[in-house]
Amino acid sequence: MQTTVVRKLCLVVFGVVASLAYQEALTAAQQHEERQEASPSAQRKEVSKVRAAKVEDDIILARLLLLSEAVQKDLGLTKEQIGKLKDFAKVSEEQSRERQAEMKKKFPQFQSISAEDIETWKRTYQAWEDDWEIKGKKFRAEVLATLTASQNDRLRQIQLQTSISSALARPEMIKALGLTEEQCEKIRTVTDQWMNIAQEELSNLNGLPEKEVRQEIAVVMKKENKIKMEYAKRLQDVLTPDQRAKLEKLQGSKVDVPRILDELIPGNIEI
Repeated sequence: MQTTVVRKLCLVVFGVVASLAYQEALTAAQQHEERQEASPSAQRKEVSKVRAAKVEDDIILARLLLLSEAVQKDLGLTKEQIGKLKDFAKVSEEQSRERQAEMKKKFPQFQSISAEDIETWKRTYQAWEDDWEIKGKKFRAEVLATLTASQNDRLRQIQLQTSISSALARPEMIKALGLTEEQCEKIRTVTDQWMNIAQEELSNLNGLPEKEVRQEIAVVMKKENKIKMEYAKRLQDVLTPDQRAKLEKLQGSKVDVPRILDELIPGNIEI
């Protein structure tokens, strides 16, 4: 499935040198797949829960944002803080490679699984995923602990500006903005449209050697960042003037989102 393509590519280049758009494409792909598998009646009841679970990865996006010079300057990070963040970034890259190698070893792509063993395989894989999730949460907490309380608050505002599609999926944001079910449905539609474009672009890299993927991903991400901004505008058009005003207040002072997204393209960050 296309989601598998996105996930494999994510494991190749993600770590701390992937773009926000890349992670958002992965999240959207997973959400889309789960909605398609659900029955029509269950979709409307469970979609918020599915999206809420997936956007927990927004903490990863926060970590990525901290590598942007523009964000570092906006937050007023000290040289000591930036040094610590770069150290964390190196560790994160190492963990990403370790995770990828471990996955290839434990779960070969073309391994044959009998019908009677499939449930055992699923449980084993889920346990492995859960273990990495625990490690990830601990690591992300250490990263964010590098910041002061006010810096963390400002980081959340910047994050809200750079990841609007996942932000509008959060239950607390739906409540804060007073989004109707009709609006939520429109937001899901726009997000799915963005996801389909992202998947198509990423699928062009499928089958390429890892070295070539690393070379081509920057070109793809720069193109996707432009598309991301267009779809972010479409998402905000779903909101009423009052809702947009509330959102802007939550976002705080504006940052140069296109610049930040381009800064986070693989190859543009020195660690």
